[in-house]
Amino acid sequence: MKSFKNKYLFIAMAFLAVISICGTVSAAEPYTIGELITQDAISDPDLGYSNADDVLCISNGGSAFLNDLTTENSLQAIIDTTSELPNSQKITTGKGNLIGLLDPLGDLSFTFVAKKGTQIMAKQYKVISTDSSFTLSSGKPVEISSYISSSQWNELEHVFGKNSFEIISIANAWASGAPIDLLKIAGSSGGVSQGLISGYVMSKSFYDNYPLLSAEESYHVITTPGGGDDNVPEYLLELSPLKWVRDSNRVTYFNYMAMDNGNPNQAAYMWWNRLTQNGVLALMSSSQLENVFETENGIRLIKGTISEIQFNSWLLDKLNNDPGSLIQVEMLKQMNKDDFDYLWANGIDMDYLDNYMSNKTHTYLIENIVTQVNYDQMYSMGKNAALMAQSALDYQKGDSNLGVISSAGFVLLNGYSTQGALDGLSSITGTTMDNLMNLKRAIWQPLWFTFIKKELNGQLNAVIVKYINGNLEISPVYDISGEALKNDKHAQAMSKVFSGGEADNPYFQQDYYIISLANQWAIQTPYNYQISGVGGGCPGSGLSQGYLIANYVLTNYPLAPGQKYMTISIPAHCKEQVIKDSLGVSAALGTYYTMGLSNYALNPNLAGIFVIWDDFSQTGTALLLNMDRSIINTMQDQDFGPNNYYYRTMYWALWYIESAFPGQSRYAESLDAFSVLREIPITQTELSKMLSAGGDPVLFIQEYEIPINDPTDPIADPTDPTTDPITDPIDSGDDYLINPDNQLIGNTENAYSQIPSIVNAITENISNDELSTEAANTKTDPITSSASSGIPLYTLLIVIFITIIGVGLYFGKSSVIAAIKKSERLGK
Repeated sequence: MKSFKNKYLFIAMAFLAVISICGTVSAAEPYTIGELITQDAISDPDLGYSNADDVLCISNGGSAFLNDLTTENSLQAIIDTTSELPNSQKITTGKGNLIGLLDPLGDLSFTFVAKKGTQIMAKQYKVISTDSSFTLSSGKPVEISSYISSSQWNELEHVFGKNSFEIISIANAWASGAPIDLLKIAGSSGGVSQGLISGYVMSKSFYDNYPLLSAEESYHVITTPGGGDDNVPEYLLELSPLKWVRDSNRVTYFNYMAMDNGNPNQAAYMWWNRLTQNGVLALMSSSQLENVFETENGIRLIKGTISEIQFNSWLLDKLNNDPGSLIQVEMLKQMNKDDFDYLWANGIDMDYLDNYMSNKTHTYLIENIVTQVNYDQMYSMGKNAALMAQSALDYQKGDSNLGVISSAGFVLLNGYSTQGALDGLSSITGTTMDNLMNLKRAIWQPLWFTFIKKELNGQLNAVIVKYINGNLEISPVYDISGEALKNDKHAQAMSKVFSGGEADNPYFQQDYYIISLANQWAIQTPYNYQISGVGGGCPGSGLSQGYLIANYVLTNYPLAPGQKYMTISIPAHCKEQVIKDSLGVSAALGTYYTMGLSNYALNPNLAGIFVIWDDFSQTGTALLLNMDRSIINTMQDQDFGPNNYYYRTMYWALWYIESAFPGQSRYAESLDAFSVLREIPITQTELSKMLSAGGDPVLFIQEYEIPINDPTDPIADPTDPTTDPITDPIDSGDDYLINPDNQLIGNTENAYSQIPSIVNAITENISNDELSTEAANTKTDPITSSASSGIPLYTLLIVIFITIIGVGLYFGKSSVIAAIKKSERLGK
């Protein structure tokens, strides 16, 4: 009887909490949602957050949208809500336990993970947008440890949906101690896989064996998308598809080429000297370790199952103890200009490599691969840099007019991650996801912190704090506003101050990133554009064009259920990063391809090839998109006039943001620049031909003969008599909406926790033997049952709550009162 009474009290208190949430939350903004779900995760005893050894959050917040709102504030709410908890329960940017997923078109989701010993528990929250409304729901906590049974694994897809493997693989890799920088890459790579781990070894070891020692030296890579490894050189070596280098004769060498070379687990890494016109090529691939794993562990490896999670843990152990076993260095070759040009045009041609290139004698070492972490040391460094800047700029903590741009989090310092410095910065500046810009730089580049303060007089005052020879050194205060930089002498002086060194420094040009990002942030650029600039996209006119291109594709070619975007970048330039971020494509996922060409001679106005693909039917549509830049140029000339300033592409970017982006005055006119040159239906056969290295996908689309359908083929009836009619939500009259199933859903003014899932979760705490046979066999949902149809939701909840309290009082009035008083003392 006592147990029965306690469970009724538990239900009563839970209903009280539900009513409080529905009644007090008035703004359904991402920050509020982040607060609600974090508080719920912390208080859920089945998740075990408050007793965990360590915690993690995996989310597409900041990538996904909620009713056209960007969602970075939901992540900030998670950081803020956990900030006063013990260190083991804090979720921060600097600790690396807030992992972002590249999923801009998916529903907003958050998965909280709690590790206790070897057990890993997870609870997911989903926020589903429906026009101007949304629903917020959560499942019950589930175990996702690597030792769960196959039957338990099979249930997890129902819990986590299409991203289940991605989420579970990241969580288990994190629990196994995976490197902090590897986990960061996993969010855009489909999770943790052998390809990702092998790619990590390839990139790290290639840098160790062939470091860049002068401004004339550069890295380049040729890869086949879809192996999981393809994003690693982008993050660690800054081999971005939108970047290139030039020699003294203005010959361009692109950094990244990703077409189908035949083996998705193979990549060609190149070290190139533009002055001597020679280099080295290392052809590397993932080791074939599946049989070794099965023999050692007695586990049959099946991809996409719990056995692959176990395989990943085994690989991560080797990463720490025997990294050389994870990859095969198939060949090392000397390379001249003819070799470079041939391979860049034709991809990884094994016959050419074997017969036309000389071997390179070199002992290829693979050791000390894993990035180390000293959080406290880096935290102190970030904090000290912020204090130095505070003295110079006289800012207060939490000043919304303060912005910070830093290479911390990507660059390494003597083999150690600098991620922890970001938390140190925030402890003094109070910067948030909006104004702390973590600029993607290669691991060998210098550590620096730039602080920018917007002044009332229009100045953009800035200092840069550099880590030099073990010390932090701060610059004088300079005005880097667009107005001040129209003075070319001042602009050239600033290029040296913010470059990380003098003009001959191999890291020259980072000044452009800093100065352009600062000026764009100062005019409140859209967050989903800003993160692409910070994420490696050169923040100039090209990136701005990419924002318009992506918006055109999303608007005119929206995805149907089961479809995805694929892109072939031709030509490749600064537009790439924002296209990838907006469409959710990446090379590691096998959805982003690039020929690595800076122009396409037959049509300089090409914007790229975009494919809408259906994995189930293995069919799709490929379109060749054109962007007539002369139309844009005319608009810019009308608005801006001559632009010969030192940072001229920055000014074009500012024009796009203020005039031509969606919602701005000249946006509609800018759309006149776009046209689809040709659109063709494709199957897997045509797709494979377009993606093949050495081919020309533009000519393929232009010359492709579309098959003529057999006129006797039946034409499908466009109306489906079996499809239920779509019914619009009904306004309940109290700022909520009730859908045709009589379920409460929030609108953009209200946040809530989905009642049916909470009721079900609560009632699961009452075992069947304590319920009557009739009650146990009658599945009546107090929200959705026909008996409750037409009853106002609040009335129904109150009646249920009073009924439960009445039953509870029957068993003991004093217990109810004591429970309520205890709740008040806890501040709940």
